[in-house]
Amino acid sequence: MPLTDVVLRRLKPETKTVRIADEKGLYLQVAPSGGMWWRLKFRFEGKEKCFALGVYPEVSLKEAREKRDAARAMLRDGIDPSANRKARKTAEAKAGSDSFEVVAREWHVKFSPTWDSVKYRDITLRRLELNLFPWLGNRTILDEVLGFRPDIIEHQLAHTVKDPNGRAYNRTAHFAERRVMMQRWADYLDELKQI
Repeated sequence: MPLTDVVLRRLKPETKTVRIADEKGLYLQVAPSGGMWWRLKFRFEGKEKCFALGVYPEVSLKEAREKRDAARAMLRDGIDPSANRKARKTAEAKAGSDSFEVVAREWHVKFSPTWDSVKYRDITLRRLELNLFPWLGNRTILDEVLGFRPDIIEHQLAHTVKDPNGRAYNRTAHFAERRVMMQRWADYLDELKQI
């Protein structure tokens, strides 16, 4: 039987850690110390795994179910939510230390005072922010997390891609695959908001 807010409010810790099931793999783990954690039990590539969804009551039953549904959507798309979270955290940590964006901003701070035009300084930074920084992170996720082919990613980013005959980039190349990729990217961003 699914959990309710009334049942959750009445929970008391026991002498050992217990799991109180909700539905679709979601459960609340209650420790003797009184700590309560939402978990999702799932299988990925034949292995049973557990995914942390937050601490109760900070994460309500409704929020835990939303996070569970987002994780299950990833699983339907062949994405391990645990590996996805780990990759995201690694990317965020790396972005904070040695990413292209950090280096480019340092370059801008160091050299822009020597440029004659304040307008040129602002335009340069804005172009970096709007055109380059977002896509550098997107490319890695599209390739490594969502599994799209690098040539399709490059076509979408409007980079020059040469085929074996040496022809330059064609705007209509891989249009159907690119549409699928961008829809999956939008879905991925929506899933991240819920986790």
